[in-house]
Amino acid sequence: MPSQSCTVLGILELDEGLSPDSPAYVPREESLFHPSTFNQPIITEMVDNAFAEVVIRGEASLEGA
Repeated sequence: MPSQSCTVLGILELDEGLSPDSPAYVPREESLFHPSTFNQPIITEMVDNAFAEVVIRGEASLEGA
C-alpha cells in the first residue's frame, strides 16, 4: 500500500501575554487560525516572548524560537 503524504501549514503566533486559564480563543472565519481558511491542516505554536512590539523591532533573541 503506498503511503500518503499530507502537507501541513505551520503558523507561529505572537505572544499575547494571556494566562493558560484565559478563555479559549475562537477564530473568526477567514482568519489564519480558522480551520476552513486553508485546504490543508494547520499547526499553530505560540512563540514565548514574541510580543508584537518586540517582533516589529527585530529582536535577534527570538530568531532561534
